[in-house]
Amino acid sequence: MSDYSKLKELAEAASEGAWVQDAFEVVSDGIEDRRVARCSWLTDAQYIAAANPAVVLGLIAHLDLAVEARDLYMADKKQLAFALNDARAEAARLKAECEGLPKHAPSSEIIWCECGDGYPANSYGAGFMAANGGVCENCDAAEPELVKITCSLEFFENLRDSAAAEAEEHRQCMGSYRPHRQELLDAVVCQCDELIAGVSKGEQA
Repeated sequence: MSDYSKLKELAEAASEGAWVQDAFEVVSDGIEDRRVARCSWLTDAQYIAAANPAVVLGLIAHLDLAVEARDLYMADKKQLAFALNDARAEAARLKAECEGLPKHAPSSEIIWCECGDGYPANSYGAGFMAANGGVCENCDAAEPELVKITCSLEFFENLRDSAAAEAEEHRQCMGSYRPHRQELLDAVVCQCDELIAGVSKGEQA
């Protein structure tokens, strides 16, 4: 039975109130004489009381929801099947398109770097060398050159004297208030002394 409209109509028209079993009878507090049914068997009375209109209407409501959910699921499943077929067709098209592209084998021509590494002419390594003046990405020559800065001895002496004067002034006025600053100034003076001593030793040698 797939159409429950008649059963729903009968349940809605049945006696109102709570149906309860009273021995071989089923009674309701919603009708005047209270008797809904009188049965020859006790189990029949139990069944009729349990399958009252409220229960039947609740079961039909749950069934309607289940049917609605099933229909939505089937509709979604159908749409997903169409989308899957479209995706498979697109994948097959792309695969055929890729298979039709020309295959590039590694070039027999080798581009050599000064470090001794070589790369096929159509490889990434050769492209890197072409963009970086013939230097490969693994070569030390690819590293940026360090700029050599030359400073005179007089420069370090002036820097040392200036830092020493500021360190002494800071020690007298704010040495205990800003100890970290004092440590930095003293460190600058020490480093200048070491540089000056190193330069002087090199000149003597």
